[in-house]
Amino acid sequence: MRRKKITVSVNELPEEIKTGVIEYIEKKNGNMDNSTLMIVGLEQHIYTPKCHIDFIKRLKKYVHINGNRIVCKKELAAIGGISRPTIDKMIDNGIILSEYSFKLRDYLERRKRYEELVNNGFDTSDAYESCGLSFSYPYAEFELKNTFDLQKIIDLF
Repeated sequence: MRRKKITVSVNELPEEIKTGVIEYIEKKNGNMDNSTLMIVGLEQHIYTPKCHIDFIKRLKKYVHINGNRIVCKKELAAIGGISRPTIDKMIDNGIILSEYSFKLRDYLERRKRYEELVNNGFDTSDAYESCGLSFSYPYAEFELKNTFDLQKIIDLF
């Protein structure tokens, strides 16, 4: 989807801003015709629910036909009918989570329970075992950073 281009003439700006912009441009580029200066920007793209609905419909259809599986970003993009950069944006916005994100969230919840137990007077080793923690747990799972469980993504919606 192409983003809307927004163009504003410098002459339409308030006088104090207009003066600052013109001084800056003249300092950078020398002599210019100030009446032709334009400020151009692109509208920020916001994911619409329709994007999510279509993406989830495709995932559900795929899981229904082929069963659940763990996929990489490239496969997820192909299954969902969107581009890989869009997958990255969805990850950055927290719309979809990788397997690593699920594991990390689980680890952080366990760690929080451990700290609560220790603060309430439990022995550290007993609290550690009762929370199911291991020393390598959050670090041994980095290979999951770019893998995705289709059913877990569907369940988020």
